Amino acid sequence: MSLPTDTIAAISTPSGPGAIGILRLSGPEAASIAEKCFQPLGPKGLRDHPPRALVYGDLLDSGGQPIDRVLCTYSLGPSSYTGEDTAEFQCHGSPMVLALGLEALFAAGARQARAGEFTRRAFLNGRLDLAQAEAVGDLLSAQSVLRRPLQYFYTSNHKGPAMLINFFCLQCSENNLRPYS
Repeated sequence: MSLPTDTIAAISTPSGPGAIGILRLSGPEAASIAEKCFQPLGPKGLRDHPPRALVYGDLLDSGGQPIDRVLCTYSLGPSSYTGEDTAEFQCHGSPMVLALGLEALFAAGARQARAGEFTRRAFLNGRLDLAQAEAVGDLLSAQSVLRRPLQYFYTSNHKGPAMLINFFCLQCSENNLRPYS
């Protein structure tokens, strides 16, 4: 299977109004696309700041008009979740702000990410193994706090004795079993 060569974008927070909304990019043009849609308030451009720095400025629509005052950051692969270059906008959580921001990212060259595509890219780039990638999906859809230790077990790489004991206790709890003490 070949590695993706395009840049994807998506809203990474739940739909509906909220205090914060996140727009995420991943792929070879992530920082370049972010720069086209972002005007820092200071004298330096986005990539004049070090990777992972939060930069304050305006998120711009596809016509170059300000949408919202946001924080923007970029990371260089392979030191990111997906193993690719990434960028992220932390906006106010208005559905209108997020929709206009996403539209601007598409106009600048990104395409809509499919469901689970950021995690799929992390797996393809060796950032997650298959069990960890599946656990991310399980964690996102978990309906019970009893499931949380299992997802943490797979997503954290903490596979020592304490996590195995927690996993065993979780299995007993879910099956209404009582281990002998």
